[in-house]
Formats: sequence, C-alpha cells, structure tokens
Amino acid sequence: MKKFLNICFTVILSLVISNSVFALPSDKAVTNGVINEFKGFSIIPHCTFNEGEITKFLVKELKSMGATVQTDEANNIIADFPATKGCENAPLTIIQGHTDMVCAHTDDFNPTKDSIKIIVDKNLLKTDGRSSLGADCGFNNAGLLWLFRTQKFAHGKIRFLLTSSEEVGLVGAKKLDSKYLEGAKYLINLDGFYIGRIVTGSAGGRRVQYIHKNEYVSPKNDTAYEIKISNLTGGHSGYDINKNRANAIKYLAYALLIIDCDLAPNAQPGEDLNFELSEINGGENHNVIPREAKATIVIKKDKEAIFLSRVKKAQEILHKYNAETGKNDLAKEDNSLSVSAEKTDLPSKVFSDDTKNDVILFLSEFYNGKYKYMKMYPKLVDTSSNLGLIKTTENEVVCTLMMRFNENSYKEELRNKQNKTAKTFNFKENLLVEYGAWKPIENNPLVNIFQQSYQKVSGKNATCTAEHIGLEPSVLLEKNPNLYIISTGCTIKNAHSVTETGDITTIPSYVKMMKSAIETIAKENISE
Repeated sequence: MKKFLNICFTVILSLVISNSVFALPSDKAVTNGVINEFKGFSIIPHCTFNEGEITKFLVKELKSMGATVQTDEANNIIADFPATKGCENAPLTIIQGHTDMVCAHTDDFNPTKDSIKIIVDKNLLKTDGRSSLGADCGFNNAGLLWLFRTQKFAHGKIRFLLTSSEEVGLVGAKKLDSKYLEGAKYLINLDGFYIGRIVTGSAGGRRVQYIHKNEYVSPKNDTAYEIKISNLTGGHSGYDINKNRANAIKYLAYALLIIDCDLAPNAQPGEDLNFELSEINGGENHNVIPREAKATIVIKKDKEAIFLSRVKKAQEILHKYNAETGKNDLAKEDNSLSVSAEKTDLPSKVFSDDTKNDVILFLSEFYNGKYKYMKMYPKLVDTSSNLGLIKTTENEVVCTLMMRFNENSYKEELRNKQNKTAKTFNFKENLLVEYGAWKPIENNPLVNIFQQSYQKVSGKNATCTAEHIGLEPSVLLEKNPNLYIISTGCTIKNAHSVTETGDITTIPSYVKMMKSAIETIAKENISE
C-alpha cells in the first residue's frame, strides 16, 4: 500500500508540474508585472562599478521573497531558494544574471545620479533618449524576480547568482569563489537578447589600450574650432558589429583627413590647410560602438572659408562612404550623420606635427569592425574589433578597444595586424582584460529542456546558436567544468545605446518558458 501511495503521489505531482505553466495570470498581467519589477530597480543608478545601491536593493528584495542571501567581496549576490515540497532531490540549478549596465548617455544625463526614465511605447520599452535602458540584462532579471515573487510552482533547489561589473570584462564572475558553483548541474544565464534563441556558446574578449606619448608645442595659428561627428546610432559592439554602423572615432579621423588635405590620399600640392590639433576625444565605453567624437583644431583666421567648405565636403563624402568597409554600404540607421564645426577657445598648447600625424593616421588605418566569420555558424561573426573610446590626457592619447573572438588563431592574426599599425604610428599596446570563449558542446540536456519548453508555451521551434558577445559562462565553466549551461532572454535591440529597446510582447513567452523549464528540472530524480 505504501509503495502504491508513493507511486500515486509521484504521478499526481508530475501532472501538477507539467501543467502548471498554464496557471500563470493573463499575458497582460505577466507583462505589466515584469515591467513594474524592472521599473522598480531602474530608478537606481547602476552603471558598472557603481552597483552598491542596486546590490542593497536586490538583497533586500530577495530576502523578502524567502531566499537566504549573501554577498561576497566583489559585490556578487548569492541567493538560495529551497526546493518546494516533493522536489528536494532535483538537481541544484543556478539562475545567473548581472547587476550592472552600460550607461550610454547624452551630455544632459548623469548616469551616476539620474534615474532612467522608462517609457512604454506600444510594444516597446525604451527611455527618453538621454540614456540606455539597462535591459541588458535587467529586463530578463526582472522576469525571474517577478516569477519567484508572485507565483507558486514546483522547483528544485534554486540559486540566484547576480554578478557585478559584467560589462567590463566579467569582473564579478572572475572573482566569484568556485564554492558557489559546486554541486550544481545546470546554469541558466539571463543575458540572452532574443526570444526563442537558445545560446550555447559565446565569444572570448580582449580589452586593450593603445597609448601614444604626446609632444606639445605652442599654437602658431590663431582661431580654434571644435570638429564633431554626431547623430550616429552606435550600439552593442558584439550584437551590432556586423551591421555596418559608423564608428564616430574612425569617421572623425577621416573627416580630419579630408579637412587637412596634405594628409589625405592623393592630395595635390597647395591644398593643405595645416591645422593644428590640440585634443581628440570620443565614445562612451569600450564595448559600445561610438556615436560621437570631437577634436579641437586651430587654423589661421584667413583660411576659415576654406576650412568651413571642407567641413561641408567631409559630411558629403562620409554620407556616401563607409570608413569601416571602404564601400558605399553605410547602415541606414546612420543617415543623419553630422560633421559640424563650432568656434571654441584657443588652447594654450597643441600637438607637434609628428604627434598630430601619428594620431590621425593611426585612427584612419587601424582595423576596426568585423574580421572573420565562424566555421560552425558561417553567418555569425567570429572575430571583431570595436574602437570604443579615445581620450586625450595630460600627456597621452589613449584608445580603448574591445576585441571579440572564438578562434584563437583569428584573434592573433587580427592582433598582429593592429599592432603593426600601432608600431608604425608610435602607439603601444596595453592589455587590460582577456577571457576565453565559451565553446558549445554536443548533447547538452539543458538545450533539450529549453527547446521543449519554448515549443510548449509558444508553439514555435527555438533555434540554437552561439553569440558574438562575452558571457559569464566562459568564466563560470572554468570554475565548474561539469555545468550544463544555456543563455536565453526576451528580445532586446540596440543594447548599450540611447536607442536601446525591450520588446514587451516577448515577456509572457519568456516567463512561461523559464517556469516550464524549471518545472521540468524539478521532475529529475523526483521518485528517489
């Protein structure tokens, strides 16, 4: 009789688990709940390295939801939810996201103090255009927080792992003690950008500075202008690197070549303007395709008419020419590209001619953009480079780039090409961060679980792929090689930019898929 009752209990519990995905509220209620969850922590500034307050907020929220919560020295959050009754023997599953965001912003937004203004525009979640949204990966975090806060469903032991400073080299994940991964079978990463896409691998990353020691002289000319490239789209340096979007730093270099014709290819004698360069700055972050860049130059007053005509010429040329590919294939999103010039104060010092030439020619010749495609997924970029930042300090010009790669041979090939350019123009390489790729594996049971869960809740087939971005599984897998891992999420577009959006129509499918997958895992070893 006891054996019969145990079998009945197992069958009933299995039926409850398999059908409870349909017990969620209406799609509208799920959507509104997740949006409100997202808004709740979006009012707290949480750029990379500024996650103190968001960490406190999330710790408090997770404790209120019944989790046992701790943080480590790196500001990572480890929150454990006990298994529901009857699922105690299911394997430990880690649900992992990150707490920081890339803060792309306009000049009138302070990312360390200002709250993000979130707007619901029909089917999209977006900002007022002054800042990025932080949907990467706050949107997906919000879905799981809402699910565990409001819904009762069967699950095994769950560990929420929210890591810090992911956006600048997976810093929190690297510093995480491996003990927090011990005993886990599955890890679900919440950094996916497309509903119905199951990510099984990601690119390695290499963040590098190229530094030039500057020589300065007193200006010989008498009229200063600020040259500015603006109104570009920007975007994520991994997801958007294959879209032929203009890089403002590269385009500024080409604009300066056109304006100072003695540096331009095929320049004729007597065409040179001989402007002086005092500083050059641009970009928002190493992993963001730069939207704006500017330089201060000094000309002779009697050459203002020539100078302004060349500024106009530069805009005409760059509207037709892609500085990344050398073709007329500039992304349509960048058709409002602007090359402008405004008078500014005369600087006290300018670059020497050698420094000026080194900087402009280095930027114009330095390889930037997609480089090689993957062997396994021929339509996916394998190796790329994004020149994301340039800054003039007291004595140096510092360029910061993000290289992404899967194949080490491609990485070294591109690195050698870039270092050759750097050596030619007296820039030195300084490696900041490097991490390897997360390689896909065959027969990953978590892939099957999510494929079945997505088909169950949406009626559609999920696709499996790798991504040309850096994801924390590449680091976490080194700490526990026995983990089965996938990454997934709602649909997000233009991440790391002020035009970032989240597709709110994908929220219900995402939440249902996650719930169904967690319930499926809960049935493993359920009769033991």
